[in-house]
Amino acid sequence: MMFFYVKRKVYSSDEYIENYLNPDKLWKKTLSTYEKMDSICNQDIDYEEIAQEINRMPYEAFLRTPYWKAITRKKMEDADFRCQICNSDERLITHHRTYDIHGYESKNLKELIVLCDGCHHLYHTNN
Repeated sequence: MMFFYVKRKVYSSDEYIENYLNPDKLWKKTLSTYEKMDSICNQDIDYEEIAQEINRMPYEAFLRTPYWKAITRKKMEDADFRCQICNSDERLITHHRTYDIHGYESKNLKELIVLCDGCHHLYHTNN
């Protein structure tokens, strides 16, 4: 694993993909969630190209990316590390309400929800 801190701006989609969509890279532990989100959201790159790359990735690899880890941490903090359905604080995940936004999560945080394992299972059982 390689720890990284990306300078404020990356200048190509390839550089973004290497830094934020590489499951083998980890954020430096000293970075705040705000710094991580600012870094993944405020780049001068083609976000359509990034979304296409995300959609080509195996989903399990996507879940290990610095991009997803920053987004899920942000959602967890916003939910005070509690399930947004039952208020549990155990076995939490960030769940897509719709996969229409897959690849555009950073621009559609309202379409993600924090669920405990039990509520997540109920969601998939009922849908």
